[in-house]
Amino acid sequence: MHLNIDKQRFERIGQSEVVLAENKSRVQLETICNIFQESAEEALFTRTNPSDGIYLAENFSFAKWIECAGCLLINNGDTLKRYSQVHSAENYQVSIVSGGTSDFHVCNEAALTLSYLGIQSRIFPDVGVAGIHRFFDAADAISLAKIILVVAGMDAALVSVCGGYFHQPVIAIPTSTGYGTAYQGQTAMNASLSSCAQGVTVVNIDNGFGAASAAARMLSILK
Repeated sequence: MHLNIDKQRFERIGQSEVVLAENKSRVQLETICNIFQESAEEALFTRTNPSDGIYLAENFSFAKWIECAGCLLINNGDTLKRYSQVHSAENYQVSIVSGGTSDFHVCNEAALTLSYLGIQSRIFPDVGVAGIHRFFDAADAISLAKIILVVAGMDAALVSVCGGYFHQPVIAIPTSTGYGTAYQGQTAMNASLSSCAQGVTVVNIDNGFGAASAAARMLSILK
């Protein structure tokens, strides 16, 4: 089996390799783990099947299964230290604002990816518009970041609220949360794309990794 790992990605774009584990066989994932074991480089596997994540963490001492993010971390450096502070950090570059706890897996994928990319974030959970007072209670702390990620399903109303309230770049992550006509995130994505708040950026449904990577690119020129 030939797997061509992108070992020059950091030199090109300033972000290390991230492996999409979804739809890869366990044999393929084991092979990739062996490659990173030999190189001793850090790597992140996103959208990892829980059974594969548990198996790989049990069989590779350098692998760590992060269940709440659905990710496997290889050869951890300082990533877990940053990730452990996503609910309490006082100095953070990215705020991750969540409409509800049903979206928490997407928040954690974004937070872990940012940690992997060397960026401290803070999650502000469950501040959706169904109880808008919760948003205003957290708004001052949210605004301390340079970039704001908004994780929201259903009608994704929180995206427009944040886009109209904060001056920082806002990246919307529509999620697949919601009943019936939420259409597995299509409604949230369309609402985010149609937001009347100007300048909101939108990534794909449930794509916490993509939003985190976009935030990292923005931060690289803001420094």
